Amino acid sequence: MTDPIGNEPPSTGGAAPGTSEGDVIRDAQRAFSSILDRERATGQLDPGPELRSASEAVGAALREMLEDLERLRAHRSAIAGAPVAGDRLGRYKLLEQLGRGSSSTVWRAHDERIGRLVALKVLHPAHGLSEAQFTRFRRESRIAGSVSDPGVLSVYDTGADRGLHYLVLEYVEGGRTLMHKLEEERRVADPSMTGRAAARFLLALSEAVNRLHERGIIHRDLKPANVLLRPSDAPVVADLGLATHTEEGGLMTSRSGAGTPFYRSPEQVLELDELDPRSDVFSLGVTMYELLTGQRPFTAASTQDVNRQILEADPQPLRRVRADVPRELEVICLHALEKDPRRRYPDAGALAADLRRFLEHRPLVARPAGAVRRALKLARRRPVHATAAAGLLALAAVAAYGVQSVRERNEELTRSRTAIEDTLRTTEEALRLLTPGASPPRETSDRLVRRMAESARAQVESDPAAASICRAAPAGSDSTW
Repeated sequence: MTDPIGNEPPSTGGAAPGTSEGDVIRDAQRAFSSILDRERATGQLDPGPELRSASEAVGAALREMLEDLERLRAHRSAIAGAPVAGDRLGRYKLLEQLGRGSSSTVWRAHDERIGRLVALKVLHPAHGLSEAQFTRFRRESRIAGSVSDPGVLSVYDTGADRGLHYLVLEYVEGGRTLMHKLEEERRVADPSMTGRAAARFLLALSEAVNRLHERGIIHRDLKPANVLLRPSDAPVVADLGLATHTEEGGLMTSRSGAGTPFYRSPEQVLELDELDPRSDVFSLGVTMYELLTGQRPFTAASTQDVNRQILEADPQPLRRVRADVPRELEVICLHALEKDPRRRYPDAGALAADLRRFLEHRPLVARPAGAVRRALKLARRRPVHATAAAGLLALAAVAAYGVQSVRERNEELTRSRTAIEDTLRTTEEALRLLTPGASPPRETSDRLVRRMAESARAQVESDPAAASICRAAPAGSDSTW
């Protein structure tokens, strides 16, 4: 038999000479009782110590008992289903359900021994003995239990009762999340956290995440549903079930689709071998975008299409979605949403520092992307438009030189004006082609490239000195990308 939690098989020393069958059964029962006592104390079914120390005969009997236990618990789950209000799990009485996810249900409960309210996160019965769920529960209890921070939800204990496994969490009064708040505001079309109020909230959230980063913890599933709100609306980071620690290199992988599709970083979508704090920064950027505009930056009907947007599409500038978003907050948010992690804030602390600069009316570290860089970014990600982007850069350089030429040499104004105006009109059309979300057919791109080449040639003929500028323009590459 494979033991329920994957421990190594027992030693095979065989039964001691003269040991009766009754002695074997009694030894196996004592070991079985010890396993259950430890499960009640720790919330984990771990028969490993007993199996490793048992003789071959006792180990075989003990494994049979564990198999019977697994079948019994599966049967109990099938006939009893999920717990209901009024049930008791260990010393905790369930009062009301606060939320339900794909693998667990969260309850407001009363700790009858201490006399306080707690939140109980209970695995759905069907997952009662799932190794994957055990792993996630253990990770959450271990990592969250090592953090004592008002901005991070505390984990007090773990337990198991009648085959149901649970985490005992800090109870945040009301049990509301940022997701609930955003949904309410969308219904009434009246956002309460705008401008500086939103910046103060995001600063508190970023600082809490940064304190995790300082401890070597990567959350990996930051989203509004995992941000609880205290009665004062102060944020509390919750659900560290996918979190990893830098000391656990093997758990740093982004594979297995970790995270929630709308909020995943490009590194998570690509399932890169390792994640670092910059992945959380991207997820914070998505959350920031949703808080400031009321909509997600990446949304589609399928996970595949969402993933494609995260990898390829620049989000709409925030001020095009909501004109009252401060320009500086748009710059900060889009900097956090850079596709290339090297261009993002290195951690949540750097993001928090720029939010603090905004609130203190100081210059930001982040800078908005200019037209040239936007064209290079699009050419880099979308080869269909690479030629158009390169031509645009050449045109922009020629046009800039031409404008300066006109200013300096008034006597050539009449000869240069027509070519320059045509160049600028073509440049504007190219910029519209390269705006986020534009997907022109290949023939449109080719036609525009020909027009740009003709326009550039006309301007060079009107002012031959501009030819050196055109030749110096970049050709679709960015050494700092």
